[in-house]
Amino acid sequence: MRRLPVAPLLPVAAGFAAGIVSGALYDGYIWWLAGAFTLLSAIFAFCGRRWLMALMLSALPGLLAGYTARPQRVGVMVLNDAHAVYRGVVDSETHSPSTQRLFVTVDSVGAGGVRPFRVMLTVADPAEVIVAGDRVRFTALLAAPTGYNAGMDYDGADRRLFQQRVSAVGRLSGSAHIAVTGHTDGMDIRMERWRNRIGDALAYSGLRPETAGFIQAVLMGERGYVSPETRDAFSRTGVAHVLALSGTHLAVIALMMSVIFFPLRLMGRRRWEWMATLAALWGYALLTGLSASVTRAVIMVSFVLVAQTRRWQTSPLNSLCAAALLILVFRPFDLFAVSFQLSFAAVASLLMFAEVLTVDTRRAWLRTLSQWLGVSVAAVAGTAPLAAWYFHSFPLAFLLTNIPAALLLPPIMAGGVLVLGLASAGIPCAAAVWLTDTLYNIMMQVVDAVASLPGAAVGIGDFSAVWLVAVYVGLGLLWWGWSRRLKLSVGAGCVMIAVSVTATALAGNRYECDGVITLRSDKAVGVAVCRGDSMIVFTDAKAPGLRRQISRATWQALSRRRLDGKYAGRARFASPLLDPAAMSPDGNCWRIGGKTYVIAGKDSVASPPGKCDYLVLTRGFRGDAVTVAAMCRPDTVIVSPTLTPAKSLVMIRNLREAGYAVKLRL
Repeated sequence: MRRLPVAPLLPVAAGFAAGIVSGALYDGYIWWLAGAFTLLSAIFAFCGRRWLMALMLSALPGLLAGYTARPQRVGVMVLNDAHAVYRGVVDSETHSPSTQRLFVTVDSVGAGGVRPFRVMLTVADPAEVIVAGDRVRFTALLAAPTGYNAGMDYDGADRRLFQQRVSAVGRLSGSAHIAVTGHTDGMDIRMERWRNRIGDALAYSGLRPETAGFIQAVLMGERGYVSPETRDAFSRTGVAHVLALSGTHLAVIALMMSVIFFPLRLMGRRRWEWMATLAALWGYALLTGLSASVTRAVIMVSFVLVAQTRRWQTSPLNSLCAAALLILVFRPFDLFAVSFQLSFAAVASLLMFAEVLTVDTRRAWLRTLSQWLGVSVAAVAGTAPLAAWYFHSFPLAFLLTNIPAALLLPPIMAGGVLVLGLASAGIPCAAAVWLTDTLYNIMMQVVDAVASLPGAAVGIGDFSAVWLVAVYVGLGLLWWGWSRRLKLSVGAGCVMIAVSVTATALAGNRYECDGVITLRSDKAVGVAVCRGDSMIVFTDAKAPGLRRQISRATWQALSRRRLDGKYAGRARFASPLLDPAAMSPDGNCWRIGGKTYVIAGKDSVASPPGKCDYLVLTRGFRGDAVTVAAMCRPDTVIVSPTLTPAKSLVMIRNLREAGYAVKLRL
């Protein structure tokens, strides 16, 4: 058998990933970076450092991949034209009863074709739901995504837009400015249609809605059918990975395939069985949309099965590096996805530490228990730093839920597949439905019980990325020293981890109220101001429905910052005309958190202050926006969504032509 080194592709994968980050984030220095990588590779080659030379050389194609995959910059003339007609294909969509969000790849503006760029459209009160694959024609005033959150109810909206390669965003009221002109059926659109059919079949199979939604999440990756309360409970107890497709789910699917193809093994066609299993797994990966975690698992399994047919010896860590390379070559921006990072960090940690944490004993039950515990601890060790960085939380009771969840997940998935097959064939499946519902209820009782324990999860404050990198460098040193029996490396890794964790624990809490919280809404402008233990909400939303929306946005913002308990019952709304006590005598100046807002609505701005931070054009404004802006000299003009679309489009176009920075909301 041909023996492979532990991970010969590790420097290549690391260098390619570093190149993607450099090319995507520092595109203005692309030639300087290329020269630096080339020079360093030559120096390392001269010094005989092949590992470092491979690292630098592989960074060059990564630099090109990251640079070319960046969201395309849209010209100012395109952004300022409120009457331009855009044509493109809807890549994906999400919708609620009142809003639909479309991601459209635009390939023509007006009568001429353009280099395709991606636009995110938020359609308020849509007359009909537009589906993925529809070819649409629309008119909208687009804006650059930087600093624009489009009403998204989560932090890091700009990062999400960058990751999704969005070049511009826009907002439409109703469906009057968008029309469907055709439909395109690509492979991804067909797979999405199949996923929807499977979801419908599960929903009408007799399973409880909660069970059907959970099975759809663990089979198809459609987590939108799982309630926010359930997702929060899984996150607090350290089993959020159960809801994300990964190698565990693929292993269950592979086990089902082995049962189906067992007759081939009885016939002595072992290679046929492997190839059939491999084809089925790739079909499953296509069905689930080729998510990074599933693709990674299928690639690793493919290497193992191909190596078995050729009688090669494989290295799991090297297969992991190869999987990362193959994914990033075709989809470089997957590197910035949280799911990609967590998936690869978890598997890498399992490969490095799970065996070390297993007790070598003759007692089978003790060895099995230590294996379960070792897998849980290793997975959490690999993902905890990233989870603390992104979600600012760390589950302390993960050992109480990981083992029950791991034991219950395979039969629940198998039960869901069985119910799906029987229901599709028209065969009564009441017993399978009852069993699947019962198993899911047991899992949820365990998760809810652990989530309700005091101290089940601890909040983590915001901390520097330096400490995040230091933790993973420490883990790498710890693994390297342990595998090579190098005490100095083990000690250095432990010290780096201890120092990083201590610095993280002492870091400031990003969830403390900083005096002002911007409320994100598609309908109105809103700002919440913290004053000691109380809070006052300023908004230009006058209609009861709009004020209820701002109220929901307030509590969503407080919940994200872990402040909902502190301000429960202590938040009040200012009057719809804004709180007079917080305004200057002319009634147009609004000072909050050291910032000055000039409100231009029904009242004219007769004597504005010399210079303001924000000019807010709100309901009832009938003056000339450019004239008022010249009087106030604002850093930013905010056009409230309470204005009609036609009026706001004219204002935004005129203000941009005059050189002012404009936002559609705070």
